[in-house]
Amino acid sequence: MTNGTMRVWAGLLAVAIGCTMAATAGAGELYVSTKGADTAAGTKAAPFATVSRAQQEVRKLIAAGLKEDVTVRIAPGVYELAAPLVLGTEDSGTAEHSVTYAADGGAVVISGGRRIGAFKAEGKVWTADVPAAREGKWYFRQLFVNGRRAVRARSGQTNIRKAILPRSLSSYRIWFNSGVADWKNVGDVELIFFGHWDVGRKRLESASAGGQMVALAGPHFPALLQNAAVPTLRAYFENARELLDEPGEWYLDRTSGQLSYMPLAGESPASAEAVAPALDRLVELAGTSEKPVRNVHFRGLSFQHADWAPPPFGYHGFQAGRYVAARNAEQRPHPGIEAALRWRGAEGCSLKQCSVSFVGGAGVDLGERCRGNVIEGCTFQDIGGGAVCVGSAVSDEATVATGNRIEGNLVERCALDYQGAVGIWAGFSRGTVIRHNEVRELPYTGISVGWQWGDSPTVCRDNIIEFNLVHHVMNMLGDGGGIYTLGAQPGSVIRGNVIRDVPRSPYPRGYANFGLYLDQGSKGFNVADNLVYNIAQGPLRMNRIPKENQTWGENVFENGPAPETPAAKAILKKAGLPAKQN
Repeated sequence: MTNGTMRVWAGLLAVAIGCTMAATAGAGELYVSTKGADTAAGTKAAPFATVSRAQQEVRKLIAAGLKEDVTVRIAPGVYELAAPLVLGTEDSGTAEHSVTYAADGGAVVISGGRRIGAFKAEGKVWTADVPAAREGKWYFRQLFVNGRRAVRARSGQTNIRKAILPRSLSSYRIWFNSGVADWKNVGDVELIFFGHWDVGRKRLESASAGGQMVALAGPHFPALLQNAAVPTLRAYFENARELLDEPGEWYLDRTSGQLSYMPLAGESPASAEAVAPALDRLVELAGTSEKPVRNVHFRGLSFQHADWAPPPFGYHGFQAGRYVAARNAEQRPHPGIEAALRWRGAEGCSLKQCSVSFVGGAGVDLGERCRGNVIEGCTFQDIGGGAVCVGSAVSDEATVATGNRIEGNLVERCALDYQGAVGIWAGFSRGTVIRHNEVRELPYTGISVGWQWGDSPTVCRDNIIEFNLVHHVMNMLGDGGGIYTLGAQPGSVIRGNVIRDVPRSPYPRGYANFGLYLDQGSKGFNVADNLVYNIAQGPLRMNRIPKENQTWGENVFENGPAPETPAAKAILKKAGLPAKQN
């Protein structure tokens, strides 16, 4: 669906939910307002001030035995969390009765951020004092000014000329054609280098402007050769005061606690609102196999301002938002970028008509023991990693994520800091439904399903990827596609998807991009009624697998512009999309 169509449906759904809530208002309800007080009764006339206080009251109702559904109604406003909202079994609904946290009549922001004090104009650069940074209590990687992501001070692109990674892994030295300088805080400066299908982020140990060489701070775990820092790869430096030279950039000096920001045209220090994240996670559902969190729902909420810092050794991107954390790049499992909303052991829970934005890690992660959950009608945008993750990097029958549904969501402008992450990722999972989502404006793959290089049996099966619109992806990296699969997934379906406008990226060294990409071991799919066109390298790639691995229906694959054929129009109609795509 188009963005406009999606927003119309989201609006209608929000109205329907609001009418339903109004009809049932009364019993089993608690109220939260920015004008309330946590010493109040939590009624509409005397609301609580914080969501965490309402959570405490919900626990009392659960402990006494739920006799009706419980709804926490949150009035419009911004609610800054002092700590992540962690919901365990003591916060769980039952098979008969639900627990819902819902917006009540307007925009509700659940924020992990803190507002920065007033800026002072000093020439072209504004400054603000951040005492907690100077005291070593707060060092953030993200800054949002006037509702827009600011950019950490960075250099322009440069090419790697030579790289030496000794077998001892004790030092990692890289020479560049340009860009190296005598930075004052060299230990805080990061090098970001672009591999074929992922990126690396490493702090510097030292820099030599005269020799155009840097040494990267260890320890070092080499990623696959294609994603290591090798000659001809593009790279840039980030996080030095000397690099603050473009409007919209910022830098935080952890020693002095001074935040520096170069404003955009039209911004004023007197009215500028700057927010930095103080939390890495906003909401966690923390159930277990024996005690899952059941029947908990979030409606109409906006989750914003969460950070994520890569490990001390840096970020050695492996693929799809997973990274290398051992000397052997193939050692499993590969850990993933942490999410602002993390669900484990959640059953029958949902996130509907919500938004997740302005976060440094991933958006939402439905991991081990998550079963029958729904992410529907949500918007994911301005995210450092991927938007939605389902399943895990481990094939385990006891913990496999099963029967989760990702439907009708808009995913855009994600993977901003970790460009190898994907829009929607399902690793080892069973019965995952990815349906009617629009995924666009990403540096790498749009939708990725499976996590096995080979066709040996795993828990991964019966996954359905249907009626999604994926376009303008693969804008920075290579060897990916609009929809990408790995491994044997018997009983799975790729049906009715529209994939278009996938360019050739200038960053990778020779690796191509595709529309539908069935990579190593992909097997057991029914591929039918998909429309793929305007793809730089080709609408379909099957890497090291025979065509007989799948069953094939009538697909429309075109390299060039949109085909005006009856078959193409029929696919668009089934997907609920306009016959004429923008």
